[in-house]
Amino acid sequence: MKYISVLETLKEDRTPTITSCECALCIQHSFTLLQKERPDADYTAAVMDHLFDKTNLYDIDHCMGEIRKKSKLMKILLMKGSAACIELLYMIDTNMEIEDLIQKMKTQSETKSRRGLPGLSPHLKRLSTSCLQEQKKYLLDELEPIYICDFLFEEKAIEIMTDDNIIEKEKRQQQVDDLLQTLQENENDCFHYFLYIIEKNKFNDIHNVLESTLHPEDIRDEIKEQSDWKLVHKVEKVTDDPKDDQIELRITFKGRNAEQIERDLFQQLESSASGLWQLFMAYGHMIIEKVSSGSLVLQLRPFTDQAVKTLLNAKENNKLVDIIFGMLKNIKIADKIDGTEPLKIMVQVCYASQAQENTVHGNPEGRNAEQIKNRLKAYRKKLISDVEPRALASVLSKHFPKIDFDSVNHAASCPRRVERLLSLVEEGDPDLVKEFLTILKNFGYHDIVELLDPLDVHHTARNIREKIAYNFNKLLEEMQTTFAKETLLNCIGDTDGIGENILPRNGNRKQRMSNFLQFILKEDHNVLEFEKMLKHNALEKLLEKSENDQEQLVCTQNIEVEFVKDPKPSSPETLFESVITLSHTGSRSDGGGAVQVYGSVRHPSERCHSGHPDRQSGNMGGIHRPHIHGKINNHRH
Repeated sequence: MKYISVLETLKEDRTPTITSCECALCIQHSFTLLQKERPDADYTAAVMDHLFDKTNLYDIDHCMGEIRKKSKLMKILLMKGSAACIELLYMIDTNMEIEDLIQKMKTQSETKSRRGLPGLSPHLKRLSTSCLQEQKKYLLDELEPIYICDFLFEEKAIEIMTDDNIIEKEKRQQQVDDLLQTLQENENDCFHYFLYIIEKNKFNDIHNVLESTLHPEDIRDEIKEQSDWKLVHKVEKVTDDPKDDQIELRITFKGRNAEQIERDLFQQLESSASGLWQLFMAYGHMIIEKVSSGSLVLQLRPFTDQAVKTLLNAKENNKLVDIIFGMLKNIKIADKIDGTEPLKIMVQVCYASQAQENTVHGNPEGRNAEQIKNRLKAYRKKLISDVEPRALASVLSKHFPKIDFDSVNHAASCPRRVERLLSLVEEGDPDLVKEFLTILKNFGYHDIVELLDPLDVHHTARNIREKIAYNFNKLLEEMQTTFAKETLLNCIGDTDGIGENILPRNGNRKQRMSNFLQFILKEDHNVLEFEKMLKHNALEKLLEKSENDQEQLVCTQNIEVEFVKDPKPSSPETLFESVITLSHTGSRSDGGGAVQVYGSVRHPSERCHSGHPDRQSGNMGGIHRPHIHGKINNHRH
């Protein structure tokens, strides 16, 4: 009924609010705005199906994700000319109930047309396309081609075919390669518009790196001589089979600049933008819940089975040492200690003290109802689109005061009736939520019930979490802001907060996408939505396990692991206790010289082999694996 109503409206002899020649320009100049607004692509294609041939519909249907479908649909309409564009604007204006959207589009288009070539800051004005080649390695890692191409197309800096050729490549780096080639060719001043987009959208890190090519003499030289690090890990207590509960990791430093080291680490961890959180996620399968100072105390939540046991298993791996050493490298520990005094790091792990659960979350029915209410918010758009509210409200009326029931029936439109009904359910008790699901099922909304109350959520999410953790670096390589924002549309929790956090102005791409993945991993629902979006965007291969896929974040070396036979008594609450001793002896370019080993000197040829005793067969060819280092000594305290 709704489709017929729209088509009839489109047939009416109405005077357009903008001229036909303005329509196409208006749509292209509002390209990113329309990506976010209703209607969705399937609805629009159905209403305007007389405009599309089979090839058009196939191209739209086989795009991955709603935003890309909308983008493809708009490009097809633009290629079909002004009549098709007028029809799209009429449909939006007459049926979508989106206040002032046409006026916003008009204003935006007029502003861009009046502005012409946008201005740039003085330094960016001086850049030439040669800076792209100079910084190609960095740009291959940092650029988000889909996000940038959407804005380049909106500015008419690239053509439809060029845009499609870039964003329809399978891998992000392939997309970046084609984007850089297009920018080098610089047709339609696209390099100028690229710099404008980088500046306007606050890609600050990319901005600074490109600008630095103008002043190479002012760039701080970060290529330093490699220090020879020496680590001794003396393990005093290990619990054989710890539970996968939240833990507290307490780190205390002794030695030169200990207080400064702790302050620097605390500030880095507090910012959540330094990459330190990534160490815990990729190496420890842990999320940092809380950080406090004094001694540095981190409250960690495992997100895979056996994460705590694996992290603390110093007999089989050096993950905990790798994480701590990675944190220290991040604050440039080489500048803070010298060869005269080693840094001692006291490590203690115990279970975190759990806060008392409130009455809602302590009650399984209440907890389940809260999760369903969260999903009601996440899937609000789908419910508004699909549910007929009058019959549902009538059946549920006994649960509502009459004034509330009337507010549903008297709402001005079907979408507003659904909005009001959902608000009443979200404010209701667990029995109302349960009744709402039963009624949805009775009315045949089985797909919506499955979305709101899926079976075996935790078990499914746990398996996906393990895949995310295993492929963390591979995922981080491919993640882009566009994908993250679309995923968040159906997520629960503080989606507005994380949506702001992942914007380009808030750090480099990997930092922002690490924050996004951390947000996803916290909630079972979000983990399932993430996997769903990977499938919709043909990226499900990123979750496949391969022995060659796990890149390592840290490369520690020269670790000696010692287990104390007769340790001092410790608290029964303590799961793990150890002391890490770290020093460096400066650099050596010729491979000679002595390595400092506290209280004695050992020639390089006598250095410990990389690998635990059970893993020393075969030649490692000089490659240091963070989970296979050092030798184990039994040491009497």
